[in-house]
Amino acid sequence: MQTEQVQIRGKVFDVGYTFHPEEKEVTHYPDGSGYPGMGASVDIESISYNGEDFLEFMHEQDVAQIEMELLK
Repeated sequence: MQTEQVQIRGKVFDVGYTFHPEEKEVTHYPDGSGYPGMGASVDIESISYNGEDFLEFMHEQDVAQIEMELLK
C-alpha cells in the first residue's frame, strides 16, 4: 500500500491506496484470442485525518476526485 497526502475541502488527508498500472492491449494470443487491455487504476484503502479513518464518511464524488488526483 502506498500513502500520499491529498487536500480535500481545505484539509490535508493521508490517503492509503494500491496502484494498478495500465495493462496493454494484446490483439492476438497464439490461440487467436485477444485482450482489450485496461487503464491504470487505484483502490483507495483509507482516507485519514489526524489518525482517524474517514473513508466510510466520504462522499462518492470526493473519492472519485481523489482517485483522479492519484492517477495524475
